[in-house]
Amino acid sequence: MTWEDVIQIAYFPTPDAMIAAAIFGKVFHARGTPFAIFETQDPRQEILDRNGQNYIFIGHQSSALSDLAPTLEFIGIINPEEAETGDQVINPQKFGYDIPDITLSTLAYLMCEPLVSHLPVAADYIIVLPLVAQQAITMKSKPSGLQEQIHLKALEEQLIQESSTIGILGSEVFSINEALVYSQDPFLPNLTDNENRVIQLLNKADIVVETNEGDRKFSDLDPEELKNLNIALVEYLANNSVLRDNNLNYIRKKYIITQEKEGTILYNTWDFARAVLDAMNRDQTPLALTILLGNRGNKLRDLTRIFKEERKSLATSFDFLLNKSEEIVSLSHLNYLRTDRKISWYNASIIASMVLAGGLAAVDQPFVAVIPGPHEFMTLGIRASNQLNLGDGILAMLTTIYKERDLELAIQGNNYAAQAQIPADEWEEILIEFNSKVKEVEA
Repeated sequence: MTWEDVIQIAYFPTPDAMIAAAIFGKVFHARGTPFAIFETQDPRQEILDRNGQNYIFIGHQSSALSDLAPTLEFIGIINPEEAETGDQVINPQKFGYDIPDITLSTLAYLMCEPLVSHLPVAADYIIVLPLVAQQAITMKSKPSGLQEQIHLKALEEQLIQESSTIGILGSEVFSINEALVYSQDPFLPNLTDNENRVIQLLNKADIVVETNEGDRKFSDLDPEELKNLNIALVEYLANNSVLRDNNLNYIRKKYIITQEKEGTILYNTWDFARAVLDAMNRDQTPLALTILLGNRGNKLRDLTRIFKEERKSLATSFDFLLNKSEEIVSLSHLNYLRTDRKISWYNASIIASMVLAGGLAAVDQPFVAVIPGPHEFMTLGIRASNQLNLGDGILAMLTTIYKERDLELAIQGNNYAAQAQIPADEWEEILIEFNSKVKEVEA
């Protein structure tokens, strides 16, 4: 067998694109079709370097491939934002949808589901992957659009289950104490990284943390205990958190993946998505991809270790930020802090939330964490209270700046939180432009 016999799946380096590639890979494997998956920002160079003829490009623009496409036997360019309508471009319009925020993994599922309708093991596996991708894009979000249709189908077929819990990551692998001590999304001022105060809070809520069998996992809490703990958190943080967006209720809908083993980070879509992000951020993309393709065993242990390390590392970041608080800079309509590489760039938006929640910056303006990385870029983490009127929101403002500057770097977020990569030599100019846009909205 040569490269010419292999379907080569190239994906742009984002979690959604990688999960879409894994959907194709899982389907081809189930059907016995040879395939290879690789990550690339420059698909042209990959075509020139390889001798393959059959390609699927996920998240790339057709304009980058137009002159090479005629030389290939098969090419598919999967991109929801692609304006082209040629036979080689797969976008929502191909399926009769006109949804601007459809994900790559959703498109991949729509294409692949008919191919494995007679292979229930593969079909049941790939249906949950777009739901994991959605959480990787916007953690703890509710399904919407086509994702909601997939979500409802998975519920009906009992491939996922809904449950209500406090929105803390790691509930299957952390004890009750650990889950609160290491919590950073949400960040719990004076509780995160403070075991003594966590124990006091749990005692006040009458939570039993240990039995004869050992420490209880956070996922072991029953509905009454979750209700009592939620009340205790609301009362405590009303006096300790400056950012009060979530203080009415910490209970969230969690989506359990019934095919995965209970007690693992893959058992719910929150932790599964966060673990994929952690691996990618730690340059362990092959590990994440292997897990997405269905491998478990030692690979899952490695992914769990990374997941735990990231939660613990982030929880200790507040002390570093506290020592840096005097370096916070005020512009007319935002505050910002430029850190060094002691803070990981991929945690920029979480760091911004920690600063606001911890009272290190005023909550009546957006806060921006400016962190070096990845490589020669800078990353902006932006957070604002949802009590502010920001018009179309932070992500819309940043998207406008990106278009005006013709930037094609990674950007994600929502109305009140975002994370964006920018050229290192432009970060001050971009902050000034963002400050101006906030000013315009407030005016």
